[in-house]
Amino acid sequence: MEIIVDQEFKDLIAPLNVEEYSSLEKNLLENGFNKAYPLILWKDHGILVDGHNRYGLCVKYGIEFTFIEQEFDSREAVIDWMVDNQLSRRSINNDTRAYLIGKKYNLEKSSRGGVRAKCNSCTLTTDAKIAEEFGISPRTVKNDAAFFNAVEKICTLSAMSRQELMKKATIKDIIAIAKMNDVECMAAIEKIKSGVVVNKCEGVFPVYLKLDKETNQRLKKLSGHGSVQDFINGLINSEWERQQVDEEIKTTNCFFTTFFL
Repeated sequence: MEIIVDQEFKDLIAPLNVEEYSSLEKNLLENGFNKAYPLILWKDHGILVDGHNRYGLCVKYGIEFTFIEQEFDSREAVIDWMVDNQLSRRSINNDTRAYLIGKKYNLEKSSRGGVRAKCNSCTLTTDAKIAEEFGISPRTVKNDAAFFNAVEKICTLSAMSRQELMKKATIKDIIAIAKMNDVECMAAIEKIKSGVVVNKCEGVFPVYLKLDKETNQRLKKLSGHGSVQDFINGLINSEWERQQVDEEIKTTNCFFTTFFL
């Protein structure tokens, strides 16, 4: 039967790094397809649900593979199963995990028509249910949902892939950029693509410094009750202006020395 690769489903799969992909490729070429782990298809639809990387390599090298079909009530049910399957894997990074939990929250919330869900004979909010399931706090679930929504907004606006965005920007940066208006957001995205990091007030995410405990405490005292980021910006700008003044003085002194002597 013809196997269909659905792009939305494929995008839920955490991409393999170069080493992981090479290892999978080598294993398939040397040992063939492991029938103990068949591809999984959505029954009666022929859409690939699990095994995208292996399927791609099998097609590339003409390797014979096996598959099984599994029933799902809807696309949402497939996505929910795939998200849970991905989250069960320890190899996924924190950003991918946060994105998937955020997607799961939005999916369950919308499928139930509200924020409440049944669990163990008690009524829990969707964020509390998911938090209990994955051993995290409801606040973390809500933060992950905000991250997911931010990724979707930026990727829709810019046609940038989720993998590229998450590779080049942090969770905090992505959430901050998504809060900008469309013009500022696009300017920030172009900076991200080019690898340039500038100040957030210019439309792009700030630079974060990792300081030791003592330095961090001193910095907080020096900044008073204001923003540490603003304090650092002020120091940098003051030093820059001082250097410009020194340069002007040097140039002026050079002029007078040359003219009068």
